[in-house]
Amino acid sequence: MKIKTFLLSALVATALAEPAQHPLAGADNSTPSKAMYFSWINHGWEGTNEEQTLVNYDFFRWLYDTYGMKLDIYLFDAGNMDGCFLSWLHPFDDCAYEISVQPENDRPHSIGQVWLNDRAFYCGAPNFKHKFPEGLHKVKSKFDTMGTRLGMWLGPDGYGSTPADAEYRRNMLVELARDYNMALFKFDACCSGLRPDKQGEFVRTMQEVRKYSPDLIALNHRINLGEDALKYMTTFLWGGQETYVDILISNQGTATHARVANLDRGLPPGLQRITEDHGVCLSSCLDYWQDDLILQAFNRNLIVAPEIYGNPWLLKDRELAELAGIFNLHRAYNDILANGMLLPENLYGKHAVSRGDDHTRFVTMVNLGWERVQHYLTVGEEIGIKDDGVYEVRQFHPTERILATLRKGESVPVTVESFRSSLVRVVPAGEAGFGIEGIDYQVLRKKEGVPTEIELLGAPGKTYEIKLKGAAGSVTLDGKKLKGTGDSKEFSVKFPGTKLKKDTHRQLDSRFVKEGVPANAEFLFETAMFGTDNNALEVRSLQRSGKTLVPEVQAARDAFFNSGLFVELGIWDKQLFDGDPETRFCHHKSRYESVGFTRPDTYKSGIFRLDIGKPTLLDSLVFKGVSAGYRCVAVEASDDLKKWDNLDFIQSEGVLKFVLNNKKYRYFRITDSPEAVAEIEGYYRGEMVARDSWKANNLFPSYENSPVVSVWRATVDLDETAPGSYLTVPLEGEHGTEGAYVVFDIDGKYISSPERITSYPANCWEGAVVAKDRDYTYLLPLTSEMKGKKLDVYVLSFNKDKNDFVPSVWMTSASPYLTKKVVIE
Repeated sequence: MKIKTFLLSALVATALAEPAQHPLAGADNSTPSKAMYFSWINHGWEGTNEEQTLVNYDFFRWLYDTYGMKLDIYLFDAGNMDGCFLSWLHPFDDCAYEISVQPENDRPHSIGQVWLNDRAFYCGAPNFKHKFPEGLHKVKSKFDTMGTRLGMWLGPDGYGSTPADAEYRRNMLVELARDYNMALFKFDACCSGLRPDKQGEFVRTMQEVRKYSPDLIALNHRINLGEDALKYMTTFLWGGQETYVDILISNQGTATHARVANLDRGLPPGLQRITEDHGVCLSSCLDYWQDDLILQAFNRNLIVAPEIYGNPWLLKDRELAELAGIFNLHRAYNDILANGMLLPENLYGKHAVSRGDDHTRFVTMVNLGWERVQHYLTVGEEIGIKDDGVYEVRQFHPTERILATLRKGESVPVTVESFRSSLVRVVPAGEAGFGIEGIDYQVLRKKEGVPTEIELLGAPGKTYEIKLKGAAGSVTLDGKKLKGTGDSKEFSVKFPGTKLKKDTHRQLDSRFVKEGVPANAEFLFETAMFGTDNNALEVRSLQRSGKTLVPEVQAARDAFFNSGLFVELGIWDKQLFDGDPETRFCHHKSRYESVGFTRPDTYKSGIFRLDIGKPTLLDSLVFKGVSAGYRCVAVEASDDLKKWDNLDFIQSEGVLKFVLNNKKYRYFRITDSPEAVAEIEGYYRGEMVARDSWKANNLFPSYENSPVVSVWRATVDLDETAPGSYLTVPLEGEHGTEGAYVVFDIDGKYISSPERITSYPANCWEGAVVAKDRDYTYLLPLTSEMKGKKLDVYVLSFNKDKNDFVPSVWMTSASPYLTKKVVIE
């Protein structure tokens, strides 16, 4: 098999012309949305397999059985039927792809054919039958049980140079529609373009396909298909934008979370719905994903919505209830959500939309600033309400809360939190259904035949007078049965703790003083460097969400993290300490690098850092499986990050052994990180010590290469903190790529910021973390032990030419509430 590389600028010189609203397209602007998951980022360009797909099915089946959440479409993304030459490098730039040239008569089973320069190439997974031994029949039969249809990622060409070639390709796609009842084809330029002389073949194929799947949605991702072929396409990729957070989309300014760029995507012209926005990626930077999905599903509400992809099993267990709630609410009103209207920006803010019919509307608003904003929502023609009567106004996001009961023409204030979206329903009061007056709450489960579970959300030390409306059946509060008859029940609830006197979202009094280089500058620097990791963003998401109690969730997580490619890439430091000499941790070269992707220079100057948890007496420390050709230059060790000792070392092929001189050490740094290390072991008196708390990183620079040039310092008072509070330290302005870091001092204990927006450098599963040279925001979760203390904030600057940014400190919380559980049976 001969491998060649081609420059395919034609594949990215896309024609994003709007597809005509034509019945041949399978849908139009009035067609209700389809809820979809697609598998990109759950696997790479190599595609998935039957085993992993069935594990994913079990996850979605659990959501279906537990919460009633239904997918309309499960889309197999790249590398399954058709494949990709190589990864996409950068939107709208020339891209190099690597493909396999195969004999024209050597057609793998059900694999697409790609044509370039009048030569035939076959791309994709020649081992499709190995990965799916029963074809897709077993998978289809599983998804059929919950009413979910399949979809497939494809290239538009593959029609060869003879009528027989064209018929072969056409029959393959027709088979997907006829035998598998597929609901969606995603045609992507990453697989192939469409030769102008084959547009007729494409049209003929789509005509045959629609005989069996007349409602099939055909997505056009960046392909110039020609005018005739466009009639058969349902959508185009809006703006050419993908939504893998901090890989393919990132914030353009400081913020409290990493998804603000997603919230600021805006709206297609004229609220057009037959386009596709690439959905919401649930894989990296998961905080505030709900705000993202609310806008995707209810604000834009495109033909595919709600639409998610990646690894939703990385969410917290409680968040999966929220995910199902958003899907279920959308499905309940899907038939009327296609009718939308843009609301006046001066009244409702940027990107505000109302959707529904003459008497039921869903209003979405977004706040893209640091301060809360308040809008007055008026029940009437202004939001699309035409019928007279009495209406209930209820917020559904970020919490559920009955705001008011109003007559047409009356208004109610709606507060939109900083960097968040808001969803409000206006419905005739008699059609409002179950609700709770007097408090914010979150419905965790409301499914016929099982008890309804609700969390009441209250501020510490506060008492609420609550009324349950439409609550037929017995009601318990934190396990205690409440008295009352009929559908309405009233009771008081007091939450423990001391009442808050200050706003839960506020800028702290932080008068930063710009200083020179302090004597402990290197200590501050190493505190920052040792305090975080270079693991894949998905690993960070897993650690953020914690353990799951749901077997189906755990199985989906295991299937992803234990997949052959994820393990092989070496993008999780735990593989250094797993006892398996076949796994490794890599100073990861992106899978794109071989075809031209260049990482920032900062990544290439990384040194290897090891933290073994506490000062420990060891006889020796041994690195095994060190990458071939690596030569160690210097090794240093410390017990406190302040004083460093040079260590002697012995290096042989693949092994690096440090002699520790009968002294306790905790921290180790090795100049010039090895490309890969398989295992790190520590020995004391001939026995290997436990490594449970050991961790490592390998992308951060040395102090010698990135010395501190100045420090800002401020002291803030943590006199009052709400539940879930965290500090944000936004650095407004230009500081250079990796040019500023933040360290905190609490009672003499120095800690780094565990999370940054934009993300810290990572050994990525797919692509690379975006390189930003301005507007980082550093975060610090606040614990109960920190309450009432003073905290010093140090901002370290490494770039003397970009040293005029402005730091500040804010305290905020995504959910500043205590909770009590209500169950209705």
